[in-house]
Amino acid sequence: MSRRPAAGGWFGKDAATGRRGWSSPRAAVVLSLAAFLCSVADQASADALLGNLDEGDGTSIAVGISGDAPSFNATQAIRFETGSNERGYNLTSVKVVLANAAASDGVRVRIFNARSNGNPYYSLYTLTNPAISDGTLTFTPPASATLQSGTRYFVMFDSTASGAGNDYEIQGTESDSLNSAATGWSLNTDRHAGDGVSLSWTTQGAVPLIEIHGDALTEATDATLSALSIDDGVKRFTTLLSPSFDPSTTAYTSSAASMIDQLTIEPTANNADGAEVTYLDGSDQVLSDADAEQDGFQVDLAVGDNRIQVKVTAADGTTTRTYTLAITRAERLGSPDALIGNLDEPLSQGRFIGTKDRFTFAQGFETGDHEAGYALTSVKIIVTQTQSGARLRVRIFNSTAGGLPQESIHSLGRAPNGIGVRTFEAPSNATLEASTRYFVVIDSDASNTSKACKISVTSSDFLNSVAPGWSMDTDRLVHTSDSDWYTDHRVPLLEINGEAVVPSSDATLSGLGLAWDDGGTETAIALNRAFSATNTDYAASVASGVDRITIAGTRSDDGATVLYLDGTDSTLTDADANATGFQVDLDLGV
Repeated sequence: MSRRPAAGGWFGKDAATGRRGWSSPRAAVVLSLAAFLCSVADQASADALLGNLDEGDGTSIAVGISGDAPSFNATQAIRFETGSNERGYNLTSVKVVLANAAASDGVRVRIFNARSNGNPYYSLYTLTNPAISDGTLTFTPPASATLQSGTRYFVMFDSTASGAGNDYEIQGTESDSLNSAATGWSLNTDRHAGDGVSLSWTTQGAVPLIEIHGDALTEATDATLSALSIDDGVKRFTTLLSPSFDPSTTAYTSSAASMIDQLTIEPTANNADGAEVTYLDGSDQVLSDADAEQDGFQVDLAVGDNRIQVKVTAADGTTTRTYTLAITRAERLGSPDALIGNLDEPLSQGRFIGTKDRFTFAQGFETGDHEAGYALTSVKIIVTQTQSGARLRVRIFNSTAGGLPQESIHSLGRAPNGIGVRTFEAPSNATLEASTRYFVVIDSDASNTSKACKISVTSSDFLNSVAPGWSMDTDRLVHTSDSDWYTDHRVPLLEINGEAVVPSSDATLSGLGLAWDDGGTETAIALNRAFSATNTDYAASVASGVDRITIAGTRSDDGATVLYLDGTDSTLTDADANATGFQVDLDLGV
């Protein structure tokens, strides 16, 4: 197969000045060929998995940012494909031939997997550098690095140095020949070249001189997983590993909702009959199954960062491989003491409030059966988008007999305009009756209809907190400037806060007076002992002609009940229910 010249030329150093610069392919060959041939002759290993070290022809391939092209960060990648060993391969080292290289050049060698289109995808392993110098160098992967069978990978070369002029060269070849290749292994005949910033790849003819070392996994040394998944046990949430599982990838992340306090980890060892799987925390301490009665391995999650290690020990008892899961559990947005709320349910999307159509939402709910009712303190909603000048408004409406919003009974205070959970405070005297239907009505009263907000809604019917007897509609009502109320299944993420009204234990009077009607004039009767809320016994005297008096007792607590009893503790009846106060007819004597 004929080769195309490597595009863009090669980096080299001026023989007189020692400075880097662009040179022609021919010049590069003339200046470096002798030294190159000496440095790589007889370097190839016959038992390498794959290699072409003895195919050097003086070609140089540039990596990094040169002084002549400071806007271009040259990145090079060569694709290879592994053989057919069913259990895959251990990767132990990669040899590369460098030139014009120094530690300051930021030499970096990594193993990438491949996209379906054949381009590099993401990094699997970063190899440890030896002392950087010119010549054949050995780069070492992590101890547990493995490669799957029959799979395409890349050896990627780039530079971590930021300054122009900190570039280096990889010695390459135009030859397609290999000096060593394990059964089924192959090296691509083109390399991928790209800019390290945009990673827009092109293919070029010259390929790097490399040699890949390792060994085929056996049943005894197989410490890989063939599958790994996590399950939050709550189908309405989605807790997944990122990236998707690949036996060669050992580090994963995931995000768990605030309501997820436990995960099930389900690994499958590639050697299911011989390998052993153990679980460690972030401090390398062995974890115990949090619920041994369930399938899989259960791990309790704390709010925040959780590090879980799945350690596989091969059948030989010494070969190990550890898969690390970094799982972040969100903080709870809602309060467990709320009267009712769904703030921690999964967000399905946002919905605009206001706009030129004057979108208004009404979320129906019903209070519990606490006889004294409830004191309302606040309503919380989640704002995902807002504009300066937006005027989000939250009110409580009562309900018509037909179940629609009727009129506002409580206007809640404005929350500061912003993103996130916003709290709308209720008036100090706001109460809700027991077993009664109400609505949280959310709209905008901004005069400029372009000043809109977007709030979070959910398709979930679940509640994160609910007081006894409380309920929330599974649909919301929507009203616009040109339509009556209609229903939509996505309900706002909201929370209603307050507390059950506790009946007062105050059974005192704050005032007590007696009077009689003296020909149309109410005349006070003096109490024998000045009134005091702590005194309960009083006496009074009236003339024999007074046959009816008025008792006026003022309750300390308006919710208290006052009864009037005679000397035998029998309940008295108001002698004139049409008159003010309680009328009592008198007999002569005490």
